[in-house]
Amino acid sequence: MEIFGHCRFSWFGVSDTGRELQDVDDARIRLWEPRRMAIRFHLFEKLMLPSLASQTDQNFTLLVTVSEDMPEMYQTRLDTLAQTYAFVRLNRTSEQAYDRLIHPFMLQTTAEGTIPSAHFRLDDDDALPATYISRLRRDADRVDPGGVICYPKGIVGYLDGTRPLHGFRTISYHGLGLARVAGPGMLR
Repeated sequence: MEIFGHCRFSWFGVSDTGRELQDVDDARIRLWEPRRMAIRFHLFEKLMLPSLASQTDQNFTLLVTVSEDMPEMYQTRLDTLAQTYAFVRLNRTSEQAYDRLIHPFMLQTTAEGTIPSAHFRLDDDDALPATYISRLRRDADRVDPGGVICYPKGIVGYLDGTRPLHGFRTISYHGLGLARVAGPGMLR
């Protein structure tokens, strides 16, 4: 069973985050605004990547999708991270529809659906427990192609005013680490 993670890192594409944007130029300015990017990189480098680097099963690939027109200083920083973490594979694209840009990767990684694989998603500010990949590999072998795997218990961090807090939560089918077992013809 091959395991692949998917992360969109400040990728400029069709999503549910653009409700208050005025136009495409405004979206690009907001997406790559220096303060926002400092926060994104901080969480990516200090939370998400270390959680994956500490996995007890290191046999997986994380596809990090970024926009080709992301400013060069951020592209360079991502290149350095990709060299630091062997599991990171950068996917630079101008495509703005995630389903269209992911199809070639899904075909390549599943050899037209003949290689069993599980694909999980993470945001750049998420973290996973150290046993996530090993649990996913074990459980994916028990799930029929097309099946979804979700571990609903976790810890959520949030701000109460300016005070950072955390709490334990159980959320069925939340996006963090949500995985799907791929089979023939399954490109999503």
